[in-house]
Amino acid sequence: MNTTILEVHTKAGAAKTTFSVAKEIVTAKIEEQPIHGKANLALIKALAKKLKLTVKSVAIHSGHTSKIKLIKVVSEMTKEQLFAKLA
Repeated sequence: MNTTILEVHTKAGAAKTTFSVAKEIVTAKIEEQPIHGKANLALIKALAKKLKLTVKSVAIHSGHTSKIKLIKVVSEMTKEQLFAKLA
């Protein structure tokens, strides 16, 4: 298993949840508002679904209250494979 840390820039309150990747930075637009951790939970669930992993395999490493988060992903995939799935 590989443990990969992804830098994710988040934008809560978007019309639709989407992901994009540029220069090894993931941009996540999340539908939920950043109230009581709802956007964080939605981010973890959306990342897990997009990467076809369990929710337990994806966690916020740091940045719980910031727009810039470090997300820990535990999977068989390399960092490049993760970026390809999110692009």
